[in-house]
Amino acid sequence: MSELWVKISVTPLLFLLCWQDLRERQLEAAYLCLLALCGPGAVVLAEEADTVQLLSLLPGLLLLAVSVLSGEALGEGDALLFLALGFSLEMPGLLRLCTESFLLAGIGGLAVWVRFRGTEEQIGKLRMPFLLFLTAAWCLELFI
Repeated sequence: MSELWVKISVTPLLFLLCWQDLRERQLEAAYLCLLALCGPGAVVLAEEADTVQLLSLLPGLLLLAVSVLSGEALGEGDALLFLALGFSLEMPGLLRLCTESFLLAGIGGLAVWVRFRGTEEQIGKLRMPFLLFLTAAWCLELFI
């Protein structure tokens, strides 16, 4: 029940956040808070007190530290998104989602590099919304 609840509640929020990231290039804090509440909601519905583990918050905290230390080379909103997902997903699923989304982003970055090869100045200024790749990885997880 709790896994189904997470899938049902997280999926529309991810699509909404992805659309917002593509249009406005920032994430609404209220939607991130709703996403963070999906995990505790699953615990209440399933009456499983051990579902949400503090260990699952580590990837989000690590990405948040990378974002701050790198001057937001990785967007702060993306790091906060992984922190919010840490409340809903257990560590193996979160790490798999993180790995898949970074792999898809790398493939997307390579495709952009091949497309704009010879105009390195344009590539350096290009902003790729990471949430698009995260949502794609989430969809892969849902259907595979």
